[in-house]
Amino acid sequence: MVYGVQAQVRKLIGNPNTTDVANADIDTAIDGADSFIKSFTKKNDWVSTDDEYEAIETISDYLSAHYMLLSRNTPGAVDRAKELKETAMEMLKALHEPFAMVALKYRTSPLKDDATKSLEAKE
Repeated sequence: MVYGVQAQVRKLIGNPNTTDVANADIDTAIDGADSFIKSFTKKNDWVSTDDEYEAIETISDYLSAHYMLLSRNTPGAVDRAKELKETAMEMLKALHEPFAMVALKYRTSPLKDDATKSLEAKE
């Protein structure tokens, strides 16, 4: 099953017409992205009934667009490709290690000075 959506990838790369970017080239990029996803997640059988499937489709679209933009020689393509890949990788890591991502983003606020002083006074 193919995860990426050709129309979405085309949209992410600026909606070039089919004479500039062939559908077959997008399909090749999607195949590469899907293989990467399967390898990274160690799951070869993502299906539409999986809770994470919509995210998998989006990740495939972003990675496919990344591959396509790197192959094009247009202004800003490399920067846009980098942004798409970074977003896709963040999403993949969040799917793969959901608890680790939460822990990394957890922050505490420091005690107020007067709260610290009252703790010291009790000791």
